[in-house]
Amino acid sequence: MNISGRYMAAGLAVPLLSGAGACGDGKPDKTSPKADADAEKTEKPAPRKPVVEDSEEGSLKIRIPSGNTGKKEAAVRADTENVTVLESGETAEEENNGKLSAKEKAVLQALRTPRPEGSLAARLSSLNSGKVIRWSPQWTDSGTGGVRLPATALSPDKSIILLVETLGDAGGPYGSRLVFLDTHSWTILAVHHLWKKDVRAAAITPSGIPVLISRAQEALKTPDEILLLDPWKGTVSLALTESGAETVTVDGQNRLFVAHRAESEQSGKIAVYTVQDDFSFERQEITSSNTSPAVAFSADGQTVFLSGNKALESFKTSDLRPLETVALPEGFVTESLLVLPDETVIAAPEKRLQMRAAVIRGGHARFFGENSDGILIPLPGSEGKSFGAVMSRKGRIVRFSSSTLQETASVEPEASRPRTIGNPQAVYAFETGATAVLDERGNFYLLYRDSTGKRWRKDILFTSTRK
Repeated sequence: MNISGRYMAAGLAVPLLSGAGACGDGKPDKTSPKADADAEKTEKPAPRKPVVEDSEEGSLKIRIPSGNTGKKEAAVRADTENVTVLESGETAEEENNGKLSAKEKAVLQALRTPRPEGSLAARLSSLNSGKVIRWSPQWTDSGTGGVRLPATALSPDKSIILLVETLGDAGGPYGSRLVFLDTHSWTILAVHHLWKKDVRAAAITPSGIPVLISRAQEALKTPDEILLLDPWKGTVSLALTESGAETVTVDGQNRLFVAHRAESEQSGKIAVYTVQDDFSFERQEITSSNTSPAVAFSADGQTVFLSGNKALESFKTSDLRPLETVALPEGFVTESLLVLPDETVIAAPEKRLQMRAAVIRGGHARFFGENSDGILIPLPGSEGKSFGAVMSRKGRIVRFSSSTLQETASVEPEASRPRTIGNPQAVYAFETGATAVLDERGNFYLLYRDSTGKRWRKDILFTSTRK
């Protein structure tokens, strides 16, 4: 099954107007038969036009749809000072690292690599050619304060990191900003906006299509939805209503495995969607003994694993037939899963539990390491002989031996220079030796060893913006 087909070809064929690649209008091209009828009535067709334009100073102006039809509609309020587009100027790398030695600059340059031909980053690179897009997550003082970055996703070819920022007042309604970060140049290729969608989770298919989970909003008359985004236009090409949808995981065949919120009526179900090129779709279900389980796949794609608060369950991906069930430790609730090439499964617990991670192999589960922060990291080039994980204490990023489950290396991100504060929220490792970290305070940086190979340093790409 291939979700791309005419969908992706159409995205490439549309002429790119000035700024069109930087921001989408978020109006679906198509909706499923289940799409919310009220939402369709309130969104009247209008001539397409760019929603972004560059001012003389090069800053990004964003027009928020007002829905001015005589009846006042709920609108998403958003600050835009944290997004700018420059026609020319110094890159963030030159500004942040201008005082480094020649050796250190050479190390940083080695973290930048050419985009592989045919990669998602290469295919998106023409969207804002010749422009420099800068973005920093907006800091909000509501509650205890912080940034609103509910989701990140790494493309299967590892060329794009998608970051989702929530827009709107503290009480809503909410919109979403989608930032596409190139992991080869470490620059932003595009920024799109979905003004009426409260995106809470994301994944990217092998064919390069972002899949988003959007939470229902009564004020905007939108349901819980699964959205397939055109990454070139920044518009929704397919919206599937799925009550209680919480997370989405995509297999090697572009099938969508959707878990549901613990409080929903579907909490023990996994919805499995197969979407065809013409946007027709088939929905199947897996029934789990777990509440809102995490989903992962074997390296060969033949087995899907579910793990939640009861057991690790495995199913045949071809026909979703159940295979095996292994009980989890008492009180364990799974946050994330990692399947090694020999089908050893590593399960990280929810951060709030302050428990150790578990390894499941040979039909048994046992704890290892220190208390986990809920994050597991595949390590490229290790061939499954090692994996990464984040610990609760000081947010340490640790490399573990897969065979012995002993630590073989570690780094405390906060302690490496330049100093930052905040435990990792998302971590991705790359073959260049760089580890990309988004922390809880909105800092995004590359961790790397300096020119001596003895010390860890950070290349800070962006930090949060305070009002």
